[in-house]
Amino acid sequence: MIKKLQAFKAKKGFTLVELVVVIAIIGVLAAILVPIMVGVVQDANITSANRAASSVANFTEQFRTNADGKGNTLRNVDKDHVFVAKASVSGGTWTMTAPEAAVSDGAVPKFGGGDKYFFSEDEATAAHKTATADNCLELNLQDALADIRDGVVYIFFNEGCCVGAAVQMGAGITLDGDGDDIKGLATDLGNAMKKTGGTRSIGWASKKAGVATSGAIIGTDPAIEMS
Repeated sequence: MIKKLQAFKAKKGFTLVELVVVIAIIGVLAAILVPIMVGVVQDANITSANRAASSVANFTEQFRTNADGKGNTLRNVDKDHVFVAKASVSGGTWTMTAPEAAVSDGAVPKFGGGDKYFFSEDEATAAHKTATADNCLELNLQDALADIRDGVVYIFFNEGCCVGAAVQMGAGITLDGDGDDIKGLATDLGNAMKKTGGTRSIGWASKKAGVATSGAIIGTDPAIEMS
């Protein structure tokens, strides 16, 4: 018994100084790693938003080409201005609306020459068969981009073509928001999308391309770099 007590007493725990040193080291490592991990997550979100914007832009241009081939030429676009079709997405349902005066000089671009447009008779749903020029694009976007469930989408047109898109994903985002969100950057984004006289960079308020001061992630296609 005496030997067991002596052996127990011989065991040493951590001293207070050792514990303080260990805690300090953990604090230093956390201060280094946490910002890195936050940056990695932020970059991943920007990449995801950029891919969503790319899907919107590519599909819209494909839609425009097909519509043009059927005589439904895109109207309300010209080389001197950037026109913007805006849509809110809630639960996968797309709703397009008229643009802000500060972003565009005209109405939402429309596919004229025929009120009903869809890719083919076999693919057309009842909604597509009754779609007007005002909502045929949003119906096709809704079907093609079902993975975009919630958010706000801006689609830019210039010289008769779709020249890009911007996306802010997330529930509760509205087109009526202002400040450091997609609406606050809309004019700068529109200028960056111009084929003529435009620059492919803007002064992102966050000092990081794709992130607004508020932390909102804005995906763009083409990617708009920091000016």
